[in-house]
Amino acid sequence: DLTESGVQEALASVRVGHGPVGAFIYLHPRSGVRASLEDVLGSGERTRLSVPFLVAKLLQPELVAAASSRRDEGATRACFLTVTALDGAMGLDGCGDSSPIAGGLAGLTKTLRLEWPDVYCRAVDLDPRLSFDRGADAILSELLDPNRLLAEVGYGDHGRVTLELSRV
Repeated sequence: DLTESGVQEALASVRVGHGPVGAFIYLHPRSGVRASLEDVLGSGERTRLSVPFLVAKLLQPELVAAASSRRDEGATRACFLTVTALDGAMGLDGCGDSSPIAGGLAGLTKTLRLEWPDVYCRAVDLDPRLSFDRGADAILSELLDPNRLLAEVGYGDHGRVTLELSRV
């Protein structure tokens, strides 16, 4: 149930079983190879994209509080991480059939990074051809990365990539 009440119920169940939420990782599903225009721009893709926005709204007080208390205790940081499978280069490599809507997750994550400065927020883009093990290793590496200045990274044939501003 991807409605607000359904997501609230799911989060309540997590809290009952595990306590307050201190980290959220959203794995955006791939739209599939050779997805039709309706698949990419249809209501299903938009509904899936709405979930991390809704979760951000519902978890904001909890993650901000967790970040503050964990910083004081020196514990593992609170985080909000989004993971897409565009092309491993934040959609800039031009290969693969990736969803332009999924590309919007980086915008959400970068906005939250500015609005929640104490919460570790990062967008990760994995090449869809990566093995599950390499993808999992990449996600764990980003969760543990001490560099809080990066907002988004990609993993693919070129290894780990980040965006860099340069003069043309």
